Parts: sequence; C-alpha cells; structure tokens
Amino acid sequence: MLLSKQLCIKTFGLSLFIIMFISFAFSVSASETVGVKGKVFSFEEDSAYEFSNIKNYSDSDKTNTYGEFFLKGQFSDISSKDCIPTYRINDEKLEIYYSYDDELLNAAESSWHLVEDKSKVVDNKKLNSKIMKGAIILQISKDRTNWTDVFCKTDVFNEKPNNSESIYEAKSVELLNGCYYRLVVAYNLGKAVETDKILFFDVDKYEYSKIAEVYEFYAISAMTGNEDNSSNKYQLGKKEKVENEGYSEIEEMKENDPHYGWEIGHFFVSGYTADKMYDGKLIFLKNVGDKVTLSFVLNQNINSLNNNPDLYISFDDENFDQDFEIVKQAFGKGTLIIEYRNKADPAECRVYTNYLEANTKVGADTIVQICEEGDYRVALDYEITNKKFLSKKTHYKIYFEFSVRNGNCMVFPMDAETKSELLNSSYAPNGFYIDLTRSLYLQLFVKREMLTESADGLVEDTRYNRPAKDGEKFLEDGIYTIKVKNIYTEQETEKKIYVGDDLVLRAYVTTGKTISELNSLVAKGVSISETGELIYPDNFANEETTDESSSVADIVDSDSINMDSTVVPVVFLGLFAGFCIVTLLVIIKLNKRKERT
Repeated sequence: MLLSKQLCIKTFGLSLFIIMFISFAFSVSASETVGVKGKVFSFEEDSAYEFSNIKNYSDSDKTNTYGEFFLKGQFSDISSKDCIPTYRINDEKLEIYYSYDDELLNAAESSWHLVEDKSKVVDNKKLNSKIMKGAIILQISKDRTNWTDVFCKTDVFNEKPNNSESIYEAKSVELLNGCYYRLVVAYNLGKAVETDKILFFDVDKYEYSKIAEVYEFYAISAMTGNEDNSSNKYQLGKKEKVENEGYSEIEEMKENDPHYGWEIGHFFVSGYTADKMYDGKLIFLKNVGDKVTLSFVLNQNINSLNNNPDLYISFDDENFDQDFEIVKQAFGKGTLIIEYRNKADPAECRVYTNYLEANTKVGADTIVQICEEGDYRVALDYEITNKKFLSKKTHYKIYFEFSVRNGNCMVFPMDAETKSELLNSSYAPNGFYIDLTRSLYLQLFVKREMLTESADGLVEDTRYNRPAKDGEKFLEDGIYTIKVKNIYTEQETEKKIYVGDDLVLRAYVTTGKTISELNSLVAKGVSISETGELIYPDNFANEETTDESSSVADIVDSDSINMDSTVVPVVFLGLFAGFCIVTLLVIIKLNKRKERT
C-alpha cells in the first residue's frame, strides 16, 4: 500500500512537471522568431534590379540568399493575405531582422563574391547613395501598390555583421491599421572565370550576376477588428498657420493663404460611453468593454491639394516642434506627434514622421491610437508648397488635447493570502489589499474602527480615516470601511471588511445586527460560523413562535376575562329580564282567554 502511495505521488509529481514544462514552452513560444520566405531574382550586369516586371524567380532559402529574413514578436495568428504571409500581432511590437555573415565578402576571386555596384537604382527607384557592396531597403504600403521607404542602407555588407539589432521596429500606427511590408536586398556578385594575357600582364575575366531578394508580408495588430461602431464620435482639432521654425508661433491666416477655406483632414475620437467638460478639459468616459480610439481621416490628395496640382504637401527636410521639444529631424510629408501621460507612468511621446504619405489614404479612417486612461496632447505638423509662387512654402499645425477616464466607481478588496475577491461585509482573517483594476483617477479612502468597552458596553472607536492607494495592504485587526469616489461621474461606492478572529465582530460586519443583539442571541444558544453567519438551534424558531403564541393567547384570555366580568353579565341579565317579561305577558294573556271561556 505504501509503495502504491509513493508511486502515485511520483506519478503526480512527474505529471505536474510535464504540465509546467509544456506551459512554460507555450509561454515562451508566445514571443517567437518566424522566418519569412521570399523570392530571388537574377539579373545581367547592366540591369537595375527590375524585379517588379519579372515573373521568373526562385523561392528563397539559405542556399541562394545572402542572409536570412525573419521577424520577432508575439503572434496570435499566422495566415495568408493576397498570397503573402499575414501575421496578427498581440502586443503591437514587431521587430524586423535580416541576418547574414561575411562569407561572400571574403570569398576567393574564383568563387562568387561581393563586388561593388556603383549604380543608384533598384527597380526604377533612385537611392540617395551608391549601392556599392549591397543595399537593404524596407518599404511599407497601405495598398501594396504605393510603397514608402522606411529604412535604406547602402554598402551594408562591407561591414562586420551585427545581427543582434533589428533593422526596423514596426510602429503601432502601422499595425493598428494593417500594413504591407517589403524588404529588398540588392547586391552584385562576381567571379573570375578565366585569365587572359594582355601584353605582359595576366588579366582575369569576370562573370557577374546582380541579385535581388524580395520579401513581402502583411502585419496587423490583434486589437484591430472589433472597433466600436457606436454613434459616439467627437471631432477634434483645427488647422492653424504657424512659423516655419518649430511649428510653435501662430500666425494669422488671411484670405489669400493657400490653405484658406479647406481642410487637409480631421481627427476624431470614438468608442467611448460619454463625454463631458471637467475643469475646462474635455473628458471621454469609458466603461468595461469600451475601446476608445483616436482616428484620422485624410480629405485631400496630398499631391494635389484642393484639386490644385500646383499645391501639394512637400517633404520637410529638417524641422523641430518646440511645444513638444522634438529635436531637429526630417519631418517628411507631415509629422504626427502624440504625447501621453498618466498618474502612474512617465510621459511618453510618439513621433510619426512622413505620416501623411506613409500611413494615410484619402477618405479612409486611419486609427492613430487605442487610448487608455490618461491625458493626451496631439499635433499634426505639415508643410505646403505652392508651385505657382516660386515654390513658396508655408507651415501648418492641427493641435488638440483630451483626456480619457474610467467611468466606473468600483473597488475590489482582495484577500491578502488567497488573492480572491472579498464581497461587501466579508471578513479577512489574514488581512486584505485593494485593487482598483488600474483605475488611476479614483479617490480612495479607508476608515479603520475597533470596538472598545465603555460604560454603555461596546462602542466603535475610529483609529484612522485617511486616503489610501491602489494595492495597499491592511493587515491589522479592525472593521474597515472602504469608500471610493469618481470625481468625473460623482459616484461613490462603499464596502465594509472585517479583519480579525472575533466571531461576534465577524457577525457584526456580515449580518448588520448590533453588538447587543448579537450578544443576546449568543446567550440564547445562537452560534456564529467562521464566515460570520448566525446558526440557530433547531428549536430556536419554534420557541420564539411558542412564546409569541403564548403572548397572544395571554392577551386574548385577558380580554376574554375582562369581557366576562363586565360586558357579558350585563348583556345576559338584560336578555334574561326581557325573556321574563315576555313570558309573564304571555301567561297573563292566556289566563284572560281561559276566564272568558
């Protein structure tokens, strides 16, 4: 029997270990590395890597590519869209890598090895510098037709490989809306095939082959797809003309301004339950299940603004934003800046350069951000060129602020040991802590009371009544009253928890009865359970009923006695006297009839 018991214990332990190992392996796989297959194109020496119009290619593998293309992230689903891999990302973080070694860089002349390519064109796209020993270009697109460069590096394979760093990290605004990605790796290979003698010199003859590796995939956030389609939408922001440097000083927009009378687009917030002004600030209130979303709608073709081909969004080569303290950089065709702060975390500022070209599409709602509780400042800085007036450039900004707050007013006391929720009027022998479920702006107060002896018996004695914070623990004995208030909805919630071992006090919290009532019930045989509930003896209810019945019977008997001693005799005597009188009259009448006869 003992052996069997030990075997069972060992088997259980082994099973538990296997389950934990599988769970661990599964959790690790949630953040994984995924290789992406691509196409490999070969071209003649005088080509410009024109892969877009060529149908003949080889599938990529480790034997015919310079390196390996892969992604790192938490993938909730991998499928296919438009015949290319599709990845749904859990946490809006996707890192893109191209890993390679220097084997072809250092290969012998008689083997295929890297040679310099002094051209600047890849598939009809002109680069800013010569390809030299290889170029890596990463592009993004909303429609898989119009591509925008987000990373470009030339002469890349002439360096010692650094495969620990990603070449690009996808931006949340790309993943929230879904985005096509295309990686192009272009390089020139050569090898000596024979040697000719020219005069007194040996000259190698070379064979060349230009290679283009092309990888495509589509990625989208797992948060996308269940947006709130309710009618609650709030449009925000208006355009303002600003100075060129720093996008800060506002200028008057006159009638002859190229931006007068039309809008580039507009921002709006949706997915909230209610909105209100509080202390001069716009507040959006969200409930459980709400997904407050900031979006942008582009109204204009950025290359022909207001249907005028001479008016377009130009590429701002270098600028900064003084209000947000954004340093000088290439702003591109519109830069979107979002500053987010809350009470718990440091302020975060996201900068999306070249936003209007890379991330928007005319007439389409573009998700900018899923908004959690906190405060937001948003700006869209852009430059307009008017070709008719010697390519005059003017600068504009759309700016606005708003806040998001949880609309609920809930507090959750949690048992300090079991971590389970404590309902109102519960007791926690080991103490409790407070969970506000990340509601950062609720006002929380806790009052601790003890019951002390006095001339009138047990009375409440307040030990403290003070503000509290999320996660705070309360382990001392006492009766705790937890009060939480939402200043934005003016709602309040109150809960009472008892910490300690006194059964009477447990019942005081859970039943709502006074201490004197509880002591009286205990004296009559009522017991108190570990949870503070009252346990009545089997005959307790009957005794109470009997006593009540007896009391009522006593009252009835007493009334009966009073009635017999007063009302009943008088009535009886009256009836008896009447009966006698009637009988006497009948006898007299009968005697008179007899005398006549």
